[in-house]
Amino acid sequence: MHSPLRNILESIILSFLVIGFNDALKLAFRFNKDEVSRQKSEKIYLETQLSFLRTQISPHFFMNTLNNIHALIDIEPERAQKAIIKLSNLMRYLLKQSEDGQNTIKEEFNFLMAYIDLMSLRYSDKVKINTDFILDYPDVKIPSLLFISVVENAFKYGVSYEKESFIDIMALQDTHNLKFISINSKTSNSNNKNTLSRTGVGLSNLKKQLDLLFPEKYTLKIEDKEDTYKITIIIPVNYDKVYSNR
Repeated sequence: MHSPLRNILESIILSFLVIGFNDALKLAFRFNKDEVSRQKSEKIYLETQLSFLRTQISPHFFMNTLNNIHALIDIEPERAQKAIIKLSNLMRYLLKQSEDGQNTIKEEFNFLMAYIDLMSLRYSDKVKINTDFILDYPDVKIPSLLFISVVENAFKYGVSYEKESFIDIMALQDTHNLKFISINSKTSNSNNKNTLSRTGVGLSNLKKQLDLLFPEKYTLKIEDKEDTYKITIIIPVNYDKVYSNR
């Protein structure tokens, strides 16, 4: 038989255990709620960051393209008019993608080709611009406006009016990745400096976007040689839906 004192002690211990278990449950529920709230806040923050980075691309793009069209107005007004229509379509695309954040590979590379066409308007035959896009699954979706800063960079620092220069833009897909490659000649504008750090908003924003979208799952490789500058980007893509429909 238990003594009264022992019964009292057991009751006290049991009470503490019940209270402790109750508090532990409250803490667990509170932690779970805080974790869900933290994840939501983090998602909103990342989306805001990405949206901000995308909007920073647009002013640079418009300035370059408008300058090119302006140079055509007096010499080739009909060509300039067509370019304005094309620019209008690109502006619509930019506005839409700054909000949506995703598009198919086909539409994204159509946008890049249209941009390259507009940028090519003012250059002579001394500038060789080559594109080679091998896109076996064009309906796969990717984050939009990822590669435009690389193309802008190639035109800004790879083109010379005084001597022959070139820009090569390539893309290809394998089972799990999309690879994008840009190679351009280096001109006097390049000053033999690391272009990624010097362009500020453009390519540094690209790295920030890749960090946010594909943390530790992407490749960004820069090869800065004496006469050429090469950027390689590899991002993971989801082909499951495409495979399932074939």
